[in-house]
Amino acid sequence: MVVGEKIKRYRKEKGYTQLDMAVMLDVSENTYRNIENNISSPDISTIDKIAKFLEKGFTDLLPDECINFVNNEITGGNNGYIVNNLPEKLIEQYEERIKELKEQVEYWKSQSQKNG
Repeated sequence: MVVGEKIKRYRKEKGYTQLDMAVMLDVSENTYRNIENNISSPDISTIDKIAKFLEKGFTDLLPDECINFVNNEITGGNNGYIVNNLPEKLIEQYEERIKELKEQVEYWKSQSQKNG
């Protein structure tokens, strides 16, 4: 199941309208509708906001092909979900966000050195 279908299903389970979701995300109802209809893909932070609003885990909203369940009962290892095979767009968004955060860290380090 793809992201939009999952979001739609969980939204309906909670009894929210598309307008409720659009308001929560601070987007137009049409923009939100495009997410549910898989016309546009939400970025990572939007998926995270939606998951929190719907009281779901982040991975609950990811496409099925991105998640595998690993059960290592034989070795008693760590059992759980592994996110893999992420779409290229998602990887690019992660990398861009990491870059932004690193730049912010460097900026604040330089500011603290100036003031300290």
